[in-house]
Amino acid sequence: MPTLLEVLQRENPNIIDHWGGASYKNTTSTRFDSVTLDDGRRAHVQQWKDFTFGSIYAAYGDILDQKLGAAYKAVQTPTVTPREIIDENSVDTLGAVWSCNIVREPLKTAGNVLRSREGMVSTALARPSDPTLAPKKISWKHTTEPKSSMKPDWAVVERSILKRYRYAHKDDTEKSLVYAVGDSKLKQKWKSAWLSLNDASCTVNTDQPYHAPGTPAPDVQKTSKIHEERINPLKQMATYCRYAESRYGYIVTQTELVALRVRRIPGSKAHNAAIEYCAIPWSAHGSGKLTAHLAIWALGCMGMNDHERALEGPSKAVLQHMAKLTWWTEDKVKKTYTNVISRRVVNSEQWAKLKGSTTTILHTDDAGGRSLTSTFIPTGPAMPNIADQMAKLNLGTADAPPATPQKGAPTSSSSNKPKPRPYTKCTIDGKTYVLTPDATGNYVVLDSKKAVKFKLVKDAKKNWVVSGKPNVVAKMEY
Repeated sequence: MPTLLEVLQRENPNIIDHWGGASYKNTTSTRFDSVTLDDGRRAHVQQWKDFTFGSIYAAYGDILDQKLGAAYKAVQTPTVTPREIIDENSVDTLGAVWSCNIVREPLKTAGNVLRSREGMVSTALARPSDPTLAPKKISWKHTTEPKSSMKPDWAVVERSILKRYRYAHKDDTEKSLVYAVGDSKLKQKWKSAWLSLNDASCTVNTDQPYHAPGTPAPDVQKTSKIHEERINPLKQMATYCRYAESRYGYIVTQTELVALRVRRIPGSKAHNAAIEYCAIPWSAHGSGKLTAHLAIWALGCMGMNDHERALEGPSKAVLQHMAKLTWWTEDKVKKTYTNVISRRVVNSEQWAKLKGSTTTILHTDDAGGRSLTSTFIPTGPAMPNIADQMAKLNLGTADAPPATPQKGAPTSSSSNKPKPRPYTKCTIDGKTYVLTPDATGNYVVLDSKKAVKFKLVKDAKKNWVVSGKPNVVAKMEY
């Protein structure tokens, strides 16, 4: 039987894109929460840096390495029809046929473990756990407009809700068992890459549609208001998360899954949100990769902690107090470390293997007075079963800068300096590509048949450009 991790890292089916719609507008509503890219004081939409394969595996590796039971049956790759994208409903159909089946058993296995851990479950919500990914099965009536409802396309939810409720009202304690929510979009209407474009890049002439170089229609955006369209799905998701009372969500298109963590902005109105996002290509698969289905599973698992699921209130003074997946508490008496969100407990020996030899440790106190070991960069020896994976990963950044060596402390010689981390992806004109290092120290982008699509090389100014096209500059990312 495969492990949970192996199932969640399976290769996804190739998408056949036939979309030819006339509208490039996303869903909008005056009832949606407010989200702005930047108010001049702080970035309200930014990268979710602690959502990485390394941090997920550290927090949940003991569950991910479990083998599925004998009753598990491998999910068959969908036939042509579910893989054909004609409209937004096609994205839902693919998810229902493929994604729901991929994550079903891993979620159920994780629920049985996590919901029995000390410190995970509120006494009022304690019950046997049977979480699942459900399409369009949960909704909430609008608080001031009874005839209106909020209905996400996806929800990681306990089956008990699906059996008992069509709507989850504000006073239903059952609603607290919605762990994460999601929404489907078309890549032609929304891409995470648009979130990093500056204002000038967001103004597109209708007669000269925006699209990535070398990509055929209909991968275009005919509207001249990308700067508006790129934020509307985030407003929608912020609203869904508020009604679900969960900080975790995602947006899925035919080319990527974008994991989200939603926050309330301190000192603002209750419906003003800030969002962190992590984009994962639909094509990502295999050992050591953060995949779309691993992300859905992790978001659901993170939401299973009743004490670390709710959104921050707008009166909270410090955004940084929202628990991160990289936070561990230390028990100096028992000599153990406990992950704040997953509640996984490791002993000193396991912790040493997890953190490696160069991890920066920051001891601090959160709002509840807990002592936090608040960082995670596993660069040393890996835990069993992932030795080959850990060496190839981008594992995020620490929550504090490396400690300054004490005066007189020995320093490493240049021969002992670690090799630079390889880049894992690049963005060219708003389109994101997965990178593969080659033997010459450069990078290549492969097509669906693993053939070289194009190569990136450094120019005289140390910029990475497409080989043979010196004016096409790539933005490299770890």
